[in-house]
Amino acid sequence: MGMHEDLIGEILANVRPGHGTIDRRIFSDESIYQVEMDRVFTRTWVFVAHESQIPNPEDFLTTYIGSDPVIVWRDKASAVRVFLNSCRHRGMRLCRVDHGNAKSFSCSYHGWTFSSDGCLAAVPLFKQAYHGNLPREQLGLFECPRVESYQGFYFACWDEKAQSLANYLGDVKWYFDIMAMRTLGGLEVIPGQQRYRVPGNWKLGAENFAGDNYHAPYTHRGALEVGAYSQEPGTVLRNEDFGDFTVAFENGHGLIDIPKPGARWHGDKYIADAIGKEAVEYLQELRNVLQQRVSSLQAEIFSIGVGTIFPNLSFNDFGSFVGGLMMVWHPRSATESEIWENMLFDRSAPKVIKDIARQNFTFGQTVAGSFGADDMENTEQITAATTGVISKRVPFDYSMGLGHDGKTDGAPEGMPGRVGDFYTDQNNRNFYEYWAQLMGTPTPRKP
Repeated sequence: MGMHEDLIGEILANVRPGHGTIDRRIFSDESIYQVEMDRVFTRTWVFVAHESQIPNPEDFLTTYIGSDPVIVWRDKASAVRVFLNSCRHRGMRLCRVDHGNAKSFSCSYHGWTFSSDGCLAAVPLFKQAYHGNLPREQLGLFECPRVESYQGFYFACWDEKAQSLANYLGDVKWYFDIMAMRTLGGLEVIPGQQRYRVPGNWKLGAENFAGDNYHAPYTHRGALEVGAYSQEPGTVLRNEDFGDFTVAFENGHGLIDIPKPGARWHGDKYIADAIGKEAVEYLQELRNVLQQRVSSLQAEIFSIGVGTIFPNLSFNDFGSFVGGLMMVWHPRSATESEIWENMLFDRSAPKVIKDIARQNFTFGQTVAGSFGADDMENTEQITAATTGVISKRVPFDYSMGLGHDGKTDGAPEGMPGRVGDFYTDQNNRNFYEYWAQLMGTPTPRKP
């Protein structure tokens, strides 16, 4: 074993979620980054698109699975397929726009053309240059073998033998259904997207959304003091302002800010009364349809707070008048991430409600919002304080609530997952336990 492998082994040996400590080098070491691109992002289900972003046959968008650029493309029969965004000839990036509709793409390097089913449809000078002899059926776009959806959210996985998406999501589906089904016309991604780069590791953001309630009264103190998402300026953040429970799941997923049954509904009712009759009627309709679609406990929980689907899809769902946040933490290097943010909302909501939700969304977690800038500063400053010689030797502490995972007072019976206290590191430890499991298992190589 060479020095490179020795270093990776040493770092992984010091990732000890069960003891409440994490080697901080996993947030800055480039060799760890390269291994996780191979062992994490090639074997997990990674979010690639919402159905509303590609509604029609031959609609497409471009995104990433880890460090690999991909095209998410509906074929002419409307099946969603995911292809490596790289020409099979010499590797040129095939599509260089964000989204659109196309029957085919032609490579700008040598002109090879691929149809929406990934097939190599045309080769310039086929007879003259190749003498009519090229196995075109073997040279289509490299296709991701597994693409599945849940509640309109499409995920892709490079591992042909991976468990199904439904099994991978597991009990988190119970909560996800609350967000997805609390609509009159289905969720849609509102046009427009914020993209920005942060000098920090992708895991810092993903784990924060998966499990960190502890930072809110301190990181977001300024926003809370001026009354952001509070009824009165100057109020101090309380558990009930955001939620009460933390829930950990298999495969590294985590949710925080899950409210007590009835709490979020009453909060939305207060807002609706302030807006007026149209909002009150809309909220009552939402409650009625949710009660018909899910269990009584799910309907009483009403909205699910904050969460991360491992590895890098995070979201906010703070009720019926705040645009739902969909945030993807795209890794760029060990010390740089690119964040893509979209707003999700009810397609059939009245315009006045959509306008209010859009304003609240912009005010909140976005890059220039009251909360987003705070979180990005944390990511940047943690990274800046992590790359030094001595600092690399000092592990991070994740011991809050150690020994009390899945234990809390007041949680109603019937909530799936390991339900924990509002303040605990259980979800962060859960995130890194799964991460370490993947990192410790080499990826089989195909010829």
